[in-house]
Amino acid sequence: MEHALLSKCPVCEGNLLVTGLKCRDCGTVVGGSFSPGLFSRLDGSQAEFLRQFVFSRGNLREMSRRLGVSYPTVRARLNDLVAAVELESELRNR
Repeated sequence: MEHALLSKCPVCEGNLLVTGLKCRDCGTVVGGSFSPGLFSRLDGSQAEFLRQFVFSRGNLREMSRRLGVSYPTVRARLNDLVAAVELESELRNR
């Protein structure tokens, strides 16, 4: 059984570093220090919002309809997502 990639330490909440990757097909293992992707630190609701945003092709009115929430709520969630991605970008550039 596979689990989602953790991005925060369960003990101290620090950022985790990926140190190994394994091929599902042939079993090859690659070791090193890898940065998680830009969106890997999004929580489940942020990732789902991003998925719906893509499926709606960025149409916030469509997002409102799909999610069953008001347009201002969709805008607020989008603003939260932008802030999370900007913070991640800032952390990666340090």
